[in-house]
Amino acid sequence: MVAMTPISAYLHAATMVKAGIYLLMRFTPIYVPSVAWSAVLVPLGLATAVVGAVLALREHDLKAMLAHSTVSQLGLLTAAIGVGTSYALSAAVLHTFAHALFKATLFMLVGIIDKEAGSRDVRELGGLRKVMPVTAALTGVAALSMAGVPPLLGFVSKENLYEGFLEADFAPGAGPVAAAVAVVASALTFAYSARIVHGAFGGRLSQPGLYEPSRAFLAPAAVAALLGLVLGPAVRVLNPLTDRAARDLDPGSEPVTFVLWPGFGTALVLSVLTIAAGYALFHWRDRVDRALERLPVPDGAAAFDRVRAGLLALGTRVGRPDTDPSPAAVLARPVLALPVLAVAAGVALPSLTPFPAPVSRPLDWVVVVLVAAAVAGAVTTRSVTAALALTGFGGLATALWLLLAGAPDVAMTLLLVEVLTTVVAVLVLRGRGVRLRRPARWRRAPAAVAAVAAGLSLGAATYVLTGRRGPSPVGGYLLDTAEAATGGTNVVNTILVDFRGMDTFGEAVVVGAAALGLLVLIRRGEAGAEGSPRQRVATDGPADTIVMRVASRVLAPLMLLMSLFLLWRGHDEPGGGSSPRWSGASRSCSCGCPTAATRGRCACAPSRWSGPGCCSACSPGSRCTRWGCRS
Repeated sequence: MVAMTPISAYLHAATMVKAGIYLLMRFTPIYVPSVAWSAVLVPLGLATAVVGAVLALREHDLKAMLAHSTVSQLGLLTAAIGVGTSYALSAAVLHTFAHALFKATLFMLVGIIDKEAGSRDVRELGGLRKVMPVTAALTGVAALSMAGVPPLLGFVSKENLYEGFLEADFAPGAGPVAAAVAVVASALTFAYSARIVHGAFGGRLSQPGLYEPSRAFLAPAAVAALLGLVLGPAVRVLNPLTDRAARDLDPGSEPVTFVLWPGFGTALVLSVLTIAAGYALFHWRDRVDRALERLPVPDGAAAFDRVRAGLLALGTRVGRPDTDPSPAAVLARPVLALPVLAVAAGVALPSLTPFPAPVSRPLDWVVVVLVAAAVAGAVTTRSVTAALALTGFGGLATALWLLLAGAPDVAMTLLLVEVLTTVVAVLVLRGRGVRLRRPARWRRAPAAVAAVAAGLSLGAATYVLTGRRGPSPVGGYLLDTAEAATGGTNVVNTILVDFRGMDTFGEAVVVGAAALGLLVLIRRGEAGAEGSPRQRVATDGPADTIVMRVASRVLAPLMLLMSLFLLWRGHDEPGGGSSPRWSGASRSCSCGCPTAATRGRCACAPSRWSGPGCCSACSPGSRCTRWGCRS
């Protein structure tokens, strides 16, 4: 409303307000099979069309009428998209084009009226046709198209929208009801279209000193208005456009041919009812105005401000723990949520909790002891350096466990993550031995209980949900196509680098940004804590020794280079041993097992792959690949 009129014409006719319509059309092929798509869009769209038209009819400002009219017309388009049939979508495309023409014309002409007369209020205007006949004629043409009067393009698009609404079938009687509501909205549209023309150009001339603007000023509006007039009878010219749009939305759709006169039918009857009802609303406009004035006017701006203030207050309450400098306040909610979710899942999903007899080896328990010792040391030490080292040791031990379990791909991925994390931490904390504050006694027991409960919940979830089903459709697709599509033999790495490479890149950027931000904060804290013993960074003795300083400066760049080398090498050579290759001449694999050709890949069947050694039996009806038995 505050923008210059050409900008308003551009926004309402072409760009921002149509972005949502375009998005709904693009999503239609995905969601239209669902009844919920139509059940939501059609009622909400038609309700918006009626409410917007009522608000436009009660306005006296010409620009406000057109603004509410845009809301009403977009509601009508949304409802047509919700119907989802090829005919309704083609009609929506046609009406989008028609709306752009008549709405751009009307906004530009209202700007001319505002410039010449100094007002947009129809109560202060009148009789401008006598001094601005060309402006009056162009406004009348565009308003008649918006009202759906033949033979303009708006009439053709409105009639075909009626036909599309009659095809709605998401509920019993949905088609006739939707068409009836569309007639109500369109009758209101006819009434405020007539009000625009009559209010500005009808009646007695109240401003005789006005004059017609130059032809250059009228030319843009004239082009759009005349296109709406010419394309009504020549609507066949637009059929290729609507057919292409419909095929993009539904490749199997039948082409829809739009014509000015398709013959007598239900749509024509609805158009006659629309014009008759709209004329009646305009003829008895004084009574209609008095009735509309008694209706409550929704204050959208005030409602938006109240909702925004409520959301900000809620966000403040929800985020208050995160502003606490203590890590316990930040970690309390997610840590406590884990056992709650575990209990809820155990109650709601009893079928997903089988407990088969565990299979373990002595080396597994060695790794368990090592990881437990690293965790115990990490949670009891007060040195950040020691905690970092112990955490990294726990990660490396877990990678060793995965390697022993026959998952070298995952083990190498975890190893790369541990190396990169350690490099970032060393870059931030090198030369520092920041000590952790010991928590109060009353907080230790609850923290320990919460940590143990969270750990047991995650362990139980891993035990219950891992290896209980076959490959998913997505997993099977990746296993079958990863090597051919990417050239990499490591499925995990090809997923990280190729299939979801942008996600991986984004995660790396986040880690780097967090490291840089942490480094800046630490340096700023040191600079601002010169005279504050409470904020001064404490140091361990060993961390400040010459050995640790030199070691950090020498090892940090080497670790960074090594991590980059492993990241580059990891796509094709993960380090878990090369996969066996199919030999067409000998029809055998390098592992020496009985084999079957599988797209040039060595597959030990009917056996279970166990590295470069040999195989153990798979179940009948399945074959063995380097990723395990697959049906």
